[in-house]
Amino acid sequence: MQRQIDMIIERADRLIHLCEMKFSQKAFNISGDYEKKLRDRMWLFDTRTKNKKPLVHTFITTFGLGEGKHHSIVHSEVTMDDLFNS
Repeated sequence: MQRQIDMIIERADRLIHLCEMKFSQKAFNISGDYEKKLRDRMWLFDTRTKNKKPLVHTFITTFGLGEGKHHSIVHSEVTMDDLFNS
């Protein structure tokens, strides 16, 4: 099981964002297997840190996320345009 989390953001309202950073030539699509890895990673984070705060996934991607059936695991996303064209 991959255990790397690219970035963790804990907000003042106690919500924790587990951030995934993905480079892709087009919109990044989340497969069923990848969704399972994300859920496993959330469980592992909670278990290892004894976390009691709510966790959400945030994706930082080149061109955003595709609208596949596994997209709903993502709470928020940031694209290259969000970072460089504000």
